[in-house]
Amino acid sequence: MVIAAVDSNFAYTYYSADGSIVDTATDCTGYYNDENELESIWSDDPLKHGIERREGGGFEISSGVGQPWGNFRKISGTNVITAKLEGTYKNGDDSISISNQITDFDNDNIPAGVEIADVYVSYNGGAIINGTLYTQGGVDGVVVIIDGTTGEPRGTLTVEDGEIIVTGSMFDGTFKLME
Repeated sequence: MVIAAVDSNFAYTYYSADGSIVDTATDCTGYYNDENELESIWSDDPLKHGIERREGGGFEISSGVGQPWGNFRKISGTNVITAKLEGTYKNGDDSISISNQITDFDNDNIPAGVEIADVYVSYNGGAIINGTLYTQGGVDGVVVIIDGTTGEPRGTLTVEDGEIIVTGSMFDGTFKLME
């Protein structure tokens, strides 16, 4: 599952174990508890899944029939972020190209809710995502790929030593910076 937030407006993409998309939703509302921790995310569309916090910090997804699915833990994008991301990263035939970076950031200065750069992803023999990299901010610096066409999150990034590690997507893996 990938969740992206801009203020109290949320979007999510929920993947099955084989990497196929189960559900996506945009324009969801996030609800917080008294300690300003995310408690739940809901769409106005009753056919969409709701996401709720479990005791112990995990999250569950509503099944639509009263029985929750899964126990999702927040795994942030990274705890090591580099300032310069521009370039082309490859993993076999899949590639991620990052350009027009407009924001520098590092672990001590992670801007909340900022578009970082343009991103172009080519994967699975020709599927394409043309969108933006976006930070959610906070101490763990979540970096999300936002699909420019649908506005939906398509994966999170960890940036480390000239490599990008992608999780929560249909193109998970380690992408190496090409010279």
